[in-house]
Amino acid sequence: MIIKTLLVTMDFPPLTGGIANYYFNLVNKMQSNELVVLMNDLNNKTEQPFKIYYKKFFTKLIWPHWIPLIFQINKIVKKEKIQKIWVGQILPVGTAVWILTKFLRIPRDPSTSLRSARDDGGMWRGSWPRCSPTEGRASRCSW
Repeated sequence: MIIKTLLVTMDFPPLTGGIANYYFNLVNKMQSNELVVLMNDLNNKTEQPFKIYYKKFFTKLIWPHWIPLIFQINKIVKKEKIQKIWVGQILPVGTAVWILTKFLRIPRDPSTSLRSARDDGGMWRGSWPRCSPTEGRASRCSW
């Protein structure tokens, strides 16, 4: 039995970067009829062997700005008969999915919620090594 899964993410090719590549490789390992991707609308859409929906996640008209994302996810879940949702980012995508799953009773499996260093706040909490500009070697840096 195939469990149809929806990956909702803001990072997916044609965007470049480690997170986008990770999600692309993860999706490529699955059968094309098992997974649907929903990503933020871009001007440069690409053809893939699996189904991708490009929708606007945000609006400036209302707050919170990601409210349209809830309706976009709901529409795709019903159209594609989605049974499981993967979350690409905790904020704001994870929040939208959490609200929606409370009403639709679709499982959000925490073991398949995809997370990155941005979700953990690692880049903003100062977890990078601290070095003075004159110290050129990593061995002189403190964590």
